[in-house]
Amino acid sequence: MLGFYRLQIFLTVAEEGKISRASERLHLTPPAVSQHIRALERELGVTLFERRRSGVTLTPGGRAFLDYARCILRLVKEGKEAAANASGLEVAHIHLGASPGVGAFVLPRWIKSFHAHYPTISVHLRTDPTPQIVREVADGRLQLGIVEGQARGDEVEITPLWNEQIVLVVGEGHRWWERRRVSMRDLKGMPLVLRDRGSLTRAWEERTLRQYGVEPTVGAEFDSPAAIKQAILAGLGLAFLPRFAVEAEVERGQLRILTLEEGPLQRTLWLLWIENSLTYPAVNAFLTSLATEFPHLPLQIRGADDRPLVTPGASPPRTTFTPCRQVRSANREPPTGQPPASDL
Repeated sequence: MLGFYRLQIFLTVAEEGKISRASERLHLTPPAVSQHIRALERELGVTLFERRRSGVTLTPGGRAFLDYARCILRLVKEGKEAAANASGLEVAHIHLGASPGVGAFVLPRWIKSFHAHYPTISVHLRTDPTPQIVREVADGRLQLGIVEGQARGDEVEITPLWNEQIVLVVGEGHRWWERRRVSMRDLKGMPLVLRDRGSLTRAWEERTLRQYGVEPTVGAEFDSPAAIKQAILAGLGLAFLPRFAVEAEVERGQLRILTLEEGPLQRTLWLLWIENSLTYPAVNAFLTSLATEFPHLPLQIRGADDRPLVTPGASPPRTTFTPCRQVRSANREPPTGQPPASDL
């Protein structure tokens, strides 16, 4: 009999492409993960992965089984919440995902505002790079995702929330501390604190600099905006960070924003969901709260009949059963003037 835990292990290995990385996410040893995969293959009577030195890839049988595994786990989750609703119990939690910058600096304020109106609903927040958030929203493990930059994937719905200014910041003690304005060309040869190589944000940083003929000089690399901010406070160099991540330090005089002669840089904040997520009362309540800050939101989130699915002031709907199917929805285009970017 198939176990739900083994299905989750199978999905994690498929997403990561390596047993070692999957074991880190699952908090298991690599031999334990391999043992579960082999047991699942014996139950199904097929080989799910091709093993190579560089990692694992799904076999044709594994690819065919992948959508069914996602479907089973999603139905189990929906069934638990439907049973709770039918018993008269309040399903009082919501699972959100966010890219690191949004999760650390933006969502805490929004969650506080949400709790002021819905104090009995708990919020479970997970932070990961944008591609991982997209996968987990598509799989139903997360009900909503909020990320910076252009989220890609045809299994989720997407709508822009707002544009955030990206600023060049410097710490006290840096030789540019007394400067007020700089050109992007001035950054040639200047040590920069960048996101880790391979991340979408690093790609955005390099692409933006090269548009102005600047080949970045790497002073240090970190895997989160919070770590980069601490590095700038310690005097390691210059960095591009979202304004919302540095406002407190700028106000206290610990960091300074350098105005770019070429004009401000912007990136887009995006909301991700699948249609079935909107049937949960807690999710609808969160979106209703969010719509007070973003009035355009009810107009952006629409169902198949083109009616708004979120209405400020309306009572959240009861959870209803939606047949498990793969959601293949085209990404919504951002409003005019909102350029795509990468995640933070």
